Amino acid sequence: MNSLYTLMDQVYWFLTDFIINSANLLGLTYMETNGLLFGILFPGYTFTMITIGLLRRVTTSENSATYKAQDTNKSKYFIFKKSLNKSSQKQTWGSL
Repeated sequence: MNSLYTLMDQVYWFLTDFIINSANLLGLTYMETNGLLFGILFPGYTFTMITIGLLRRVTTSENSATYKAQDTNKSKYFIFKKSLNKSSQKQTWGSL
């Protein structure tokens, strides 16, 4: 348990130093950098990723119906898998 406490302490101080150094590079204060990172950039990134995920889900579900209509035969993988299932029914492991 003590090693976990030590690890979390080191991570906290590393991230705090990172924010302080970023603030110095940007010419901002520590509080302004925290506000920029956790108030604007992180929520903006999260919102963007959720939007992209939802758009992909919607466009994939629309395209899957078109793909299924165009693809009358199953893919080669499923045909191969089906043939493996038939051959495994004819032979047993002992006969190989």
